[in-house]
Amino acid sequence: MKKYLFAITFLFIAPLAYANMASPYIEGSQFCSPLTSRNIRILKETIDVSINSNFSAAVFDVQYQIQAKIEGNKYRYFLKQRIVAPILRYGLIVKR
Repeated sequence: MKKYLFAITFLFIAPLAYANMASPYIEGSQFCSPLTSRNIRILKETIDVSINSNFSAAVFDVQYQIQAKIEGNKYRYFLKQRIVAPILRYGLIVKR
């Protein structure tokens, strides 16, 4: 019964939620301007992939150095992300 009540409640609330990911920025709003690919330049990209000793996971070290020019000012950013992902074979996680 709780599942049905939740489903019915969700059906009524879902149309009220509004998110437009194609245009997440509203012109004239008081928030800062979005950082989009139109006003950035990727200066350097480095991707290092390391696989652990039993071949069950891969570690991705991804680094970006980007330059953004917004309203006459130039900004340089350095982004680094470390991702650990399981290795898949035929859609299944490899365990050794």
